[in-house]
Amino acid sequence: MLFLGEASKQFLPCLAFFGLMFGIGVVVRIILYMYLCWYLCECVRGSAAGGVRAPETKGFTPGLGEMLGQTIKAGGCLLLYAGPAIFYFVETRQTDAIFWGLSIFAFFFLPMSFLATVMFESWRGLNPILLIGSIFNTLLPYAAMILTLLAAGVVIIEKAPNPRASHLTFFITWLVGVFLAMIAAHLLGRFYYRYEEKLNWDV
Repeated sequence: MLFLGEASKQFLPCLAFFGLMFGIGVVVRIILYMYLCWYLCECVRGSAAGGVRAPETKGFTPGLGEMLGQTIKAGGCLLLYAGPAIFYFVETRQTDAIFWGLSIFAFFFLPMSFLATVMFESWRGLNPILLIGSIFNTLLPYAAMILTLLAAGVVIIEKAPNPRASHLTFFITWLVGVFLAMIAAHLLGRFYYRYEEKLNWDV
C-alpha cells in the first residue's frame, strides 16, 4: 500500500502534465484550422476583387472571434448542403441513387453557398432561394467550374499517397488537400469577379 501511495504521487503529476500538453495540442490544432478557414475566405475575397495571387496577410493577424465566425459560417454551409449526403452514407454505408442525388445537391449548392456566405459575410449566403436564382443566372459557367473542381479533385486524390501509410504521407495528403482548397477558393473568387452582374448580389 505504501508503494502504491508513493507511485500514485509520482504518476499523477505526470498524468496532469501529459493531459495539459494534449489539451494545448488540441487548442493549437483548432486555431490552426480556424486560421486556414479564414485564409480561404480571404482568398475568395481577394480573387473576387480581381486579385490573381494569394492574399498577403503580413502585419495583419485576425482575432479569434473573426476566425471563429468565419469557421462557424463555413461549417454551416457544409452541414446544411453536404450534411445530408454525409449523414446518409454514414448511416447506410451505401452509394445508391439516394446518395448520389444528395451528393449532386451538395456539389451544386455548397460552392455557391460558400461564395455567398463569404461575400455577404452573413448567414444570408445559406438562403436556398438566393442560391437557386444565382445558379440559374450563371448556370453554364457555374456548372463548368463545378466540373473542373470535381475533375481536379478526382485526379489529385487518385495521385495522392495513402494517408494511412505513415505520418509523412498523411502530412503530404493534408498539404495536397489545402492546395486543392486554395485552388477552389481562387476559382470561386474569379467566378464572382467575372459574373458579378449576373449574380446581382449588390455586396
